[in-house]
Amino acid sequence: ASCEGPPAVCAALSSVAQASQQHDGAVLLLVAAHDDASELAPFVETAAAVGAAPRVLVAALDASASAAAKALSPAPTVLDAAPLLPAGLARPARKWYLAAALLAAGASVLYCDVRVRLSADPFGALYHDADLEAPPDPSASAGSMLFGGRWGRSPGERGSMMVAGGPP
Repeated sequence: ASCEGPPAVCAALSSVAQASQQHDGAVLLLVAAHDDASELAPFVETAAAVGAAPRVLVAALDASASAAAKALSPAPTVLDAAPLLPAGLARPARKWYLAAALLAAGASVLYCDVRVRLSADPFGALYHDADLEAPPDPSASAGSMLFGGRWGRSPGERGSMMVAGGPP
C-alpha cells in the first residue's frame, strides 16, 4: 500500500508494518510529552505481554519523550511529531491532529492514552465494520465500562483495558 503523507509519517507506518509483520495499516497510537515519559515503560510492557507491542507508535511531542521511547525494550516505533504540528496547537488537540495525519496517510488508528494498561490485544476487540469504533457507552449496559477502571465486563476479558488513574 502506498502512503499519502509526510515522509516521517510514512516511514513510521512502514516501521510498524515491518515490526508487526502485519500489512493492514493498523497502529496503536500513543502521544507523549516529557511529562509522560514515566508512563511509557509500563504501557509498552503490557503491550508486549499481550502481543501488541509491534504495533505501538509513539508520537513524541518533544526530545525527552522521544529519547524515553527509544530507550524502551521492546522499542516501539517513534515518530518525532513536533515538526508535524502547527505552531500554537493546544496540547489536547495534538493527539487528534496526529491521528488525522496517520488516517490521511492510510493507517487505521487505535488511540490509547499513555496511562492505559492492556490486559488483552485491543485489536481483537474491534469489529472492523466502521470508520470509528469506541468502547460502549457506560449508560448502555451496567458494567460495560468503568471510568478509571476497565473496558470490558471482567478482567482478562478479550479487549479489556486497565486504566491507571482516576476519571478525567
